[in-house]
Amino acid sequence: MRFTKNLKTITTISGIVILIYAGVYMLVGRVFVPANFIESRAAATVTSRQIMTLINNSLATLSDIDQLDQSHDYTKALPLVNQEIATSTQSIALAQTFASQIDAMDNATLGITPDNVKAVAVNAIKDQMIPLIQSLIAYNTSFKAMLSDLKLKFSGDPHYDPADFQTQLDTLNKAVNDINTYNTSYNQQMTQFDSMTK
Repeated sequence: MRFTKNLKTITTISGIVILIYAGVYMLVGRVFVPANFIESRAAATVTSRQIMTLINNSLATLSDIDQLDQSHDYTKALPLVNQEIATSTQSIALAQTFASQIDAMDNATLGITPDNVKAVAVNAIKDQMIPLIQSLIAYNTSFKAMLSDLKLKFSGDPHYDPADFQTQLDTLNKAVNDINTYNTSYNQQMTQFDSMTK
């Protein structure tokens, strides 16, 4: 079975928190956005792009692994799987960094005025970004589990379970759908936030 043809991709994670309003302090009338909110948002943007780069590279490698699987060239496939297992650990670490940066954004919303502007930022973070992070963690966990399953398969380990592999693939695809949905909603809300602070 060509497993990559059933593998969905994160199509919009590169759009996470890229809508940064230029400046350090935004004080227009009664509207104020503290510098630590802007800085945390900018840092999260950088991290999200790093995550997307790793994911894109991993998916490209996974396609190569799939081709080798189809030709039963497990000797060449196994090193690629081991390489991606190491990379997935890096992705998990980046997701944790991203979560810390979003948490810093959340804490910084206390300094945003007026309340209606603050509410948009708070809702975007709590209703969209926090569940997105949870989905990103689920994605990374499922992806690493998929790789572990492939390692068993290519090593000839009798513990390889095709049903478990499919379960991980299904979980990963659900996480992808959730990430894309949350990210779209988040960017829409932050576009509204940015328009209110100009």
